[in-house]
Amino acid sequence: MKRKNLSTLRKMLMLVAVFAVAAMFSVSANAQAVAGAPTTTVGIQPVLYPGNFVADTDDEVCYAICRLFEDCDVTGEMRGIKVDPPAPGTTTYGQLDITISANGQMLDWNTNGSGAQVLWFIIKGGRNFNLYTYVGVGGFPFPLDTGLHSPGSYNRRGQLVYPQISHFNACYIRGGGTGGDQGCTPGYWRNHYDRWVGLVAMADFDTTFGVDMFTPDATVGQVISAPNTYGSDAFHAVAALLNANAAELATDAPGYVAYPSTPGQVIGMVQVGNFGDLKRANELGCPLGGSPACSKANRGACVPLP
Repeated sequence: MKRKNLSTLRKMLMLVAVFAVAAMFSVSANAQAVAGAPTTTVGIQPVLYPGNFVADTDDEVCYAICRLFEDCDVTGEMRGIKVDPPAPGTTTYGQLDITISANGQMLDWNTNGSGAQVLWFIIKGGRNFNLYTYVGVGGFPFPLDTGLHSPGSYNRRGQLVYPQISHFNACYIRGGGTGGDQGCTPGYWRNHYDRWVGLVAMADFDTTFGVDMFTPDATVGQVISAPNTYGSDAFHAVAALLNANAAELATDAPGYVAYPSTPGQVIGMVQVGNFGDLKRANELGCPLGGSPACSKANRGACVPLP
């Protein structure tokens, strides 16, 4: 009789333990669902929402976001993106290039000089979704961002893990851009100071671009004259701004460059480290010519240095 009672008691204790563990993990899964880390480039902290975000078509995305979260008015220039399900790799949607990581957990986006203004992204995975809000953040609009994800949860080891992205949505304002397909290299601008518009050689690089790259300070003239000292990224940044200025300010044909980005977009790309697109644009082909380069006989084309 004692043995039977002990056996019954042991079974009851085992059942209680099983239910306790199951309850613990159930509560833990719900309590530990978190929005997770901010984006890796711009630093946008996502906000977690339970359930699913519903928009039947691309056109409904911006309306749904304004109705549910932002109390905003949708304009004719707003465009929505709905992708369900996404596939790993890079795909162009409207004016945005969107990349899903190989493991399906992370999303990057890039406007690629289109001038598009990304307002919101929604990333869904598991039972919840994250809302990323860019509008109203200092530095807006941004040319790109990286490291967007769905809400995560903690595993048994206390590690925060993210599920695969099941679908995502975005809302952005179309950019006019310049529609340009021209760009002059840094080497051209280094040897043709007489063609510079909207920028003087003695301007401080960090102040011009709103960054903190050089200590001690360096002028834009120094940066474009000595790429081995100041680096290729800064070299191309100065050239990109000169190209953009030539597109916006040099309305006369001899000085005009049909560059694909505006001065503001160039500065924004420098601030987030998107030098690759600037380098490619600077090598599209230079329409300027007919003036002698910097030489002893033509000092006016030489970049002045401190």
